[in-house]
Amino acid sequence: SIPVTTDGYNVTYKWYQDGSLLSTASSLSITNAMSSDNGEYLLALDGYCGTDSISSFDVFVMPTTEVIASLGDTTMCLDDTHVLAVVDTGFMNTYQWYKDGAILSGETDSTLNISAIAASDTGAYTLVASGSCGTDSSVVIELDAWQTTTMLSESNSFDICKGDQATMFLEANGDFLTY
Repeated sequence: SIPVTTDGYNVTYKWYQDGSLLSTASSLSITNAMSSDNGEYLLALDGYCGTDSISSFDVFVMPTTEVIASLGDTTMCLDDTHVLAVVDTGFMNTYQWYKDGAILSGETDSTLNISAIAASDTGAYTLVASGSCGTDSSVVIELDAWQTTTMLSESNSFDICKGDQATMFLEANGDFLTY
């Protein structure tokens, strides 16, 4: 609400938004502010003994802070590089990432870069965005890591006679192996 105190006899009020007459009330209230309320406002007074106006002022309706979506695959291979990111709205937002409920020190951007994912990086990640018009958090982003495929041992070279049998082997480590 924008109240005005005036002196004068038989004063009329004219509130303008961006040059268009908005109201003739003695005060102006903006309720349930929306972006359509953005603009330059001016109050012009007409009275029995003259006219006056206040300096124009700007109104900017800031968007509510809201985390809309979480982006990125959540299962990666160990040693891969991965980025967790969100889409958010708001004004002058600050960010803090959490892993398994604990603050990730120094991780204060809307994206979280993880280089060379290790087994210790797996867990539940959330981002809290705080802005001029509120605080919101992302849904939990579960990050899992598949084990890198590595060969542990294999058969050595050997000679075999015609008609004999031989067994060859390969021992590997990793997730979702096929032979």
